[in-house]
Amino acid sequence: MTSPANASSKAAALSMPKKPRLSVVFATRNRRQMVQETIEAVRRECAGMPYEIVIVDGLSTDGTSEYLAAQPDVAHIREERLEGCCRAFDKGFRAARAELVFWINDDVALSPGCLARAVAFMDAPENADVGIGALPLSTSAERLDVFVFNCCGYPPVPYADMGVIRRGTLKDVGYLTLDFKRFAWDPDLSLKVWALGQRVAVVSGAEITHFFFDDNMRQSNEHLRDEDTRLLERRWDRRAPGLAQMAWTPEAVRQAAPYLHPQHKTQLLTWLGRTAAAAAVLDKLDDPAGYLETLYHEGLRFQRQGDLAEARKIYRVVERRADLNAGLCGWAHFKHGESLSGGAAKREFARALERNPGIAKARLRLVPENAPLRVALGGGLAGFEPLRFDLGNDDLWSYYFEARKADIIAVTGDAALFDCPVTALLSNALRHLAPGGKLLVGPEGAREDELLAATAEDMRRFAETYRREFAHWRDALLVGWLLAKCPAGLNEREVEWPWVLEQLAARPDRGRLMDVGSYATPLPGQLKDLGFTVTALDINPPDLPDATGIKVAVGDIRGTAFPAESFDVITCVSTLEHIGVAQRYGQAEAEPGGDARAMAELRRLLRPGGVAVVTVPCGARDVLPVNKCYDETRLGLLFAGFEVTAAEFRLPDARGVWRAATAKEAGGLDWWLSPWYALGLFVLKKAV
Repeated sequence: MTSPANASSKAAALSMPKKPRLSVVFATRNRRQMVQETIEAVRRECAGMPYEIVIVDGLSTDGTSEYLAAQPDVAHIREERLEGCCRAFDKGFRAARAELVFWINDDVALSPGCLARAVAFMDAPENADVGIGALPLSTSAERLDVFVFNCCGYPPVPYADMGVIRRGTLKDVGYLTLDFKRFAWDPDLSLKVWALGQRVAVVSGAEITHFFFDDNMRQSNEHLRDEDTRLLERRWDRRAPGLAQMAWTPEAVRQAAPYLHPQHKTQLLTWLGRTAAAAAVLDKLDDPAGYLETLYHEGLRFQRQGDLAEARKIYRVVERRADLNAGLCGWAHFKHGESLSGGAAKREFARALERNPGIAKARLRLVPENAPLRVALGGGLAGFEPLRFDLGNDDLWSYYFEARKADIIAVTGDAALFDCPVTALLSNALRHLAPGGKLLVGPEGAREDELLAATAEDMRRFAETYRREFAHWRDALLVGWLLAKCPAGLNEREVEWPWVLEQLAARPDRGRLMDVGSYATPLPGQLKDLGFTVTALDINPPDLPDATGIKVAVGDIRGTAFPAESFDVITCVSTLEHIGVAQRYGQAEAEPGGDARAMAELRRLLRPGGVAVVTVPCGARDVLPVNKCYDETRLGLLFAGFEVTAAEFRLPDARGVWRAATAKEAGGLDWWLSPWYALGLFVLKKAV
């Protein structure tokens, strides 16, 4: 704080009373005309009593400084630099000499007798415990005729925007909190007074009209509002309930009621548990529906903080105003129910659905505890509770199943339902299934007994079996689910190996044969038994007993060290679909064209007229990182440069039986919604 800056200020101090009855403090900058009008109004109001006016001048350049310096009853404090509204008022408060210190703004009009009325109020014996007398203030620039006693926070605690404070109280609270810049220092001051054990009470009839003059000074500081508000919340939110309990005695409610803004009155009546009255006051707001939503979110905040009693008070008010927002009313009943237990909770959930049938979680909570919780995701299914949400969103899964895990989760719909990250869907389903629970999958319209079922235990067991092949647990879980929903006994090798052996047994000649990727299986030995000279190529062959008569080569079929035209026959059984797939078999980076490179290498290694016997999964989409699936178009590109001399397709059914199919049927199958992928079986001849 600076001292009076010049000789004229010292002269002004000499003309002031040695012991003023009241000090009137405000701050200003470049508002010459307003300041003069406000000073004249103060002089009229203080006629007959010793007073002083303390004005903190923020480096005015419009003649304000010169005018103030010439006023004999003004203590003119000219700042050396701009430090914000809060520090300016703090300087004025510290300079004030009277026992009663008023603070106002420079853009106000005082109602006749307001200062005298405030002095009398503070002098009254029954108000000896009042630290601040709050002057009712016009509510906005648009409603200058409506005067309010403001409140902050929830529960609401009354504070003075402008008022009169005892100088001893100012000292006791340490004056202003200088961490504030422009806003919120005035409610902070009142809250400190409440915390001191003194009251902040409204001075009836001492109204002040605030014009909210909108100039560059106000506009340039608007960005500080949120920062100062957050500071106020950090300082007082936890103490607000205790301060409100102190503030709102029945007498205080009666005195303040005429001056409470409808929003604050709604808050107060809600907090006091006067539900019907609070709901009725909403109609006095300009936007009752908008504030109803704000009130509801306050209830959510209290519920998150664990203050269920306070949350219920708020929900009860929202529940009464279905006419403003029936959907929100339903949500209030639902959240109210979540704060309860037993039959009381069930009643609220039922009311929630009456008001808002779209609250799916309420339906889940109404399922009896002794009945299985059966949930259908995506489509409708008889006997199941329907749910629709982003199946790849972990938070939504937790939200719906936080109270109770499901006994059966059914995923029904078309294949687009699986456009979400399927591994996220599966891991969430597994996490939210009760012990012994099942995951059902199938097309929309299917009956429950037509859906593919996977138990949680089988999914985990198969995932653990294949864990080492994948970089991530979720990917292993994908294989676990595919295998768990597969009909018992369904095995594509039972189709592929006999078919391959049959095709090669029919050849009139034998010769040199290379098998790609099947070294750990019986196939290479069976090919040797047909009379072929067998070389088994594997990128990572396991340690097996010596396979007499079979040469083992370690290598990648995308580029081998064998000379061109080294083999008469090459077999590649369920291997191409893994080539170039990342996060499996140690492949770190994906190579989308890896399978095409492999086929090019097969063609290079075959002698003219040689054949490749190839089997691959067929289907409408890849299931990565498990394997690729091929349709007619992709097969045509993959087999470019070969003549297809034999092609057969198989489809699995729910009984675990493979049946013959067309290329179109096989390529159109979706593995998500089917027992297993389809099979394509091919003999490919290299042109001579």
